[in-house]
Amino acid sequence: MVLAYAPLTAGTKSAELRITSDTGPGVSERAPSAHEALTLLSGLEGETRANAEEYVRRIPAEIRTLYRGLIENRLGWMPMT
Repeated sequence: MVLAYAPLTAGTKSAELRITSDTGPGVSERAPSAHEALTLLSGLEGETRANAEEYVRRIPAEIRTLYRGLIENRLGWMPMT
């Protein structure tokens, strides 16, 4: 699995966090399972984990997905109010 994170920088209004499966050259990407995403996120450390948590927590609370529910329940990363 690959975690790609583009942080907020001067002049930008958003950051991007993308988790994909590393399928190798010439093979199309697939979305990771919820279990794979949780495993990756829970294994992050330091600034990388802090940046991922901040990104997830900034997603509006109205946006509900399977991933989000699991992240909230297992990692405690609740939406910012």
